[in-house]
Formats: sequence, C-alpha cells, structure tokens
Amino acid sequence: MNQFRGKVVSGVRYAHESALPLLPKNERKLIEKLSRSLGTEKIWNVVKLEIKNPKNMSFLAYEDFSKTEFPAILRSYKFIESKQTFKLMRYNAQNPPILHRKELLLPPSHPELEKYSNLTDELVALGAFQNMYRHGTKARWQELLQSLGIVVKNHSVQNVSNTKV
Repeated sequence: MNQFRGKVVSGVRYAHESALPLLPKNERKLIEKLSRSLGTEKIWNVVKLEIKNPKNMSFLAYEDFSKTEFPAILRSYKFIESKQTFKLMRYNAQNPPILHRKELLLPPSHPELEKYSNLTDELVALGAFQNMYRHGTKARWQELLQSLGIVVKNHSVQNVSNTKV
C-alpha cells in the first residue's frame, strides 16, 4: 500500500476526508472522536493535524474540490485541547485563503487525481507556482494568473496569452 502523506506544510499535514482511511490508526480514531463532538451534521471536508502533536487539529470547510480548481476555505473549527472545545473561524468571503495542489490531500485512488495533478503540473511549467507564499488568497492568485496571461477553466489551462500585464 502506498504511504499517504497528505499535503505537508511547516510541520502540518492536511488530508481530504476521502483520504482518512489512509492515515495512521491513532490519528483516524482521534479525528472520528473529535469530529463527532462537532455535531451530527458534516461541516468539514479537510482535516489539519500538527505532525508532532495530532491533538492540535482543525476541521476545515473548503469549497467543493470537484467544482473549484482552487477551493477557498469557508470556515475552520480548531480544537482547543485545554478547553476541550472548538474555536470557529470564518474567512473573508471577498478574498479568502485558497488551496493550491489539492491533489496532495487526496488518496492515490481518487478518480480526479490525475486531472488535478495535470493542472498543477501545467501551471508549474508556466511559472505560476513561484513565490507561492505571496499568492495564498483568491485575489492575489487571480492577479498572478492574469499577469501571466493564464486562464483556468474546468480544471485545465484554457488560454495562455503572450502579453504580460
């Protein structure tokens, strides 16, 4: 079986709900337990865990992965271990943080994995993934793509113009 890592950034692992069966058993059990304490309604699709301390966990609600090339985060529920409760965080609807490389959060068997990976590969080849720390919000990402003359639609690059803004 492939070793699933998820998307790892600065000591934090992100995994889509579809990849939860691939996480270590102790992490899955903790996710299930804490998720139940959020309530019966499913309100998240990505889990965020600190690698050194998985109890430092957040449940993130992103836009639908299948419908959006770069899903925006809508809200998060961070578990506060000392209080045994969650802190709700909402994000700016006009310019929310967005998710790049969403394929890294998905299991290897996901039916759309290749399509998402191909989009990332094409954008990397076009220079869109340089200095990513500057392009973490929807507006900054759209500005970058526009400056590169890139149009993304239906999970593929539809147009690349030679003019730069």
